[in-house]
Amino acid sequence: AILFPIFIGLYVRFDDLEVWKQRQNFYFQERPIFTSYDAFYFARWSKEYLNGTFKGGETDPLRFVPDKGKYPPIIPMESWLGAKLAQLLGTHIENVALWLSPLLSVFFVIPFVFYFYKIGFPLSGFSGALLGVISIVYLTRTSIVRYDTDSLNLFFPFAIAISIFALPLIKYIFVGTKVNPSLCILPINLLIPFLLSKSFLSSK
Repeated sequence: AILFPIFIGLYVRFDDLEVWKQRQNFYFQERPIFTSYDAFYFARWSKEYLNGTFKGGETDPLRFVPDKGKYPPIIPMESWLGAKLAQLLGTHIENVALWLSPLLSVFFVIPFVFYFYKIGFPLSGFSGALLGVISIVYLTRTSIVRYDTDSLNLFFPFAIAISIFALPLIKYIFVGTKVNPSLCILPINLLIPFLLSKSFLSSK
């Protein structure tokens, strides 16, 4: 129920690679050209993160010229992931962007299917996941070399939903402090959505 929608979602996205291989004008200096305006925006932050010039919350000299805007307080997740993967693989951001957005775009299938399975509608979860990965709007916005935050916009809301639904209210984690550990008891079903939502919001 999970693997089939993921396979279909990846297939319809990476099928475009056959066309790209035949069109060298889609590349510049052997690097694929981004397929969205925002991709250049997020790629610049990835490169600045790698060379240490990304200054969260400070003035960004290349935004809203001549008035100049500010860097986001936290680097968007897509930019951070792209930077780390490019560093790990020893390649360019553009080469990572070729497959990163399509790959991330199908992750929502996992919490989506589990959520509907938990509430007793497994067929709805499977059908919704399959229709979601091939939705024309979502497909367009998560195609190869898109390098935009759209690829994670469905994952986090459904991950938050399943974490709230699946984890019992009686489970707690203890965060010790030097002052009073008893004051730091947090419901785990509230902590996980909070952490997920922080990651999600930082990508906007």
